[in-house]
Amino acid sequence: MYTAHAAASGLAPTESTKKADPAATNGMSSAPAPPAESTKTTTSGGRPKRVAATNARELLSGKREREGFFDAEDDARARNAAKRAAAVLEKQRAEETLIEGWREEDRLKQVAKRAEKAKTMVADGGDEKRTQNVDDTGNGGPAHVDTQTDTTNETSETELRPREQYDANGDLIVGTTGRSKKNPPPQCEKEKKLVPPSAPPPPTQPWHQPLSTANGVPVFGCTACGYSRHGCDVCLKGPKVRSSYQPKNAVHMDVPPVPTYYPTELEWAGDPLAYINSIRPEAEQYGVCNIVAPESFKPEFRLPNAKELRFRTRVQAVTELQNRPAGPSKRSRENEHKARAALVAAGLEVPEGFTLAGGNLGGGRMGGGRIGGATTAPAPRTPPEDTKEEGGLPEDEPQALEDKPPATEAKKNTPSDDTKATAILAQYGFIPGERHTVASLEAYSNYFKKKYFSERGVPTDVSVRDLEGEFWRLIESSADTKQEVEVIYGADIATLEVGSGFTSPGDDCLDAPDQKKYADSPWNVCNMPYNPSSCLKHVEATTGITVPWLYFGMTLSTFCWHVEDHHFYSVNYHHFGDPKVWYSIPASHSEKFERVMRERLPHLFDAQPDLLHSLVTILSPAVLREEGIPVFRAEQHPRSYVITFPNAYHAGFNTGFNCAEAVNFAPVVSISQSPHYSD
Repeated sequence: MYTAHAAASGLAPTESTKKADPAATNGMSSAPAPPAESTKTTTSGGRPKRVAATNARELLSGKREREGFFDAEDDARARNAAKRAAAVLEKQRAEETLIEGWREEDRLKQVAKRAEKAKTMVADGGDEKRTQNVDDTGNGGPAHVDTQTDTTNETSETELRPREQYDANGDLIVGTTGRSKKNPPPQCEKEKKLVPPSAPPPPTQPWHQPLSTANGVPVFGCTACGYSRHGCDVCLKGPKVRSSYQPKNAVHMDVPPVPTYYPTELEWAGDPLAYINSIRPEAEQYGVCNIVAPESFKPEFRLPNAKELRFRTRVQAVTELQNRPAGPSKRSRENEHKARAALVAAGLEVPEGFTLAGGNLGGGRMGGGRIGGATTAPAPRTPPEDTKEEGGLPEDEPQALEDKPPATEAKKNTPSDDTKATAILAQYGFIPGERHTVASLEAYSNYFKKKYFSERGVPTDVSVRDLEGEFWRLIESSADTKQEVEVIYGADIATLEVGSGFTSPGDDCLDAPDQKKYADSPWNVCNMPYNPSSCLKHVEATTGITVPWLYFGMTLSTFCWHVEDHHFYSVNYHHFGDPKVWYSIPASHSEKFERVMRERLPHLFDAQPDLLHSLVTILSPAVLREEGIPVFRAEQHPRSYVITFPNAYHAGFNTGFNCAEAVNFAPVVSISQSPHYSD
């Protein structure tokens, strides 16, 4: 090979031309043969010697070998591309074949369907003609057959071949042909009968109402919270938590405590009213006192149907209990008047659980806060019913209220009427608190506590002192801080309707025989009003006076400043749950307290003169002490009693979910010595 090239280039075949140059062959022992066309040494019109010399230089330098290597790589790349293109084309052809098969299958189904329908029509037509011929002849003889009609009804497969495909309603299936859906086939035009769509297939699993437990495992959450085991404000039916704990801004107060008494077993076995009268000279100076039962006194919470009990809750805006504007706005008063007019027109009363100005006022004895759209009553100078002139409407009254129906005789709503009335009031923005069970209120209280008292989304452990500092921070916060904290309170639940938390006389206590003795215990709050030493033993059963009320509290729910009805004593027993924090003012400073309240909150008293009877306002102990009014503090835990003395103002809040039961009583000895009953 080298000899041939050397001869072509005019060189003698020496030793140097016989050996390959390692540098010229890129270190390869043998270089691939160059392309055939590169071996040509001459071209027409060229110079043979120069061309030969060029070929020899390229051959010795390895240029021809490199060109051959890259050409081979390009050829391989081209062959791979051709294979890929062929595969794509084959796939397209397979898809087209499959689609054609589907279309042919659909066409055959349509042909078979139309043929079957044509046979049915022919058979029906023959029966009708035979019936008609029998009627005409009257003898059942052979009937005249219309051969032309029979010929017309005969349909060949070619005529049955559809040009388009239609669904059950006669509409063209888009994609089969280019024909418009506005041109149905002639057969559908004759029938003009729409076929209803087929029924949906039955569900794989039957639907059941959501349960609180499934196979013994609790079910939590909803779609809003992704079925979190902690739930959310939607599934727990409570106000949305819009703010969070601010420990750096807590307001702590050094409030002196009230006395706490620990009666002995001998004292506990005696008359409760006699024991209270024995501690009265000291305890009355504080307004309230705390009595802790001995260890032997352990009554269980035995509320009948406690798991099924549902009670109405009240929404409390904690940040509006002290600093808030006076009364609702003009729009709220107009909406209230419209709502009342709508209820009167429907012959309905305001359902239980709604607070409207001028009726169903206040938060109960210890409820506090608001229910629905109005927080306080409008000013007495501007109620809608008092601004009417004779024979007309007030100047700012909406024209739509012109034809107000006359008032009808008041009647008590039935459950269905309450549902209708609630729907009417909801149209005007009055929405009551949700109904809760004991378990659901506890779940929302725990959810609120974890979500509100958290730092960067992580719940923090808070003590009673921390809760108290945050509570007073919210109370003293300005009305324009845009921070709103709302809680719910299950207050004023009549035990006359739902039963007491203590053992009732009709309870056989088969599951716990040792609890039977508490039904007749003199420390059972149901028995204290009817104690032989109580004046109320002569009073008939009255809810809230001689019949206890139940209270289910949650974190930060509040009972505002108030005194007991008719200046009675009251007893509050803590059944279970987190502590309650009480604040009290001795009866000797009650008048000064009322004067300070009017001076500090004049706009609220102008709008609602009986503000202190509505339990919707609280004033900070720091403000009261600045005015020289002593304020004391009590911390009530389960199995303890808080006794309030006559004409002593008291207030407080709950540090978490708990349950308490309260009632009034009136010892004869104490009443006779009280200045409020001197007459």
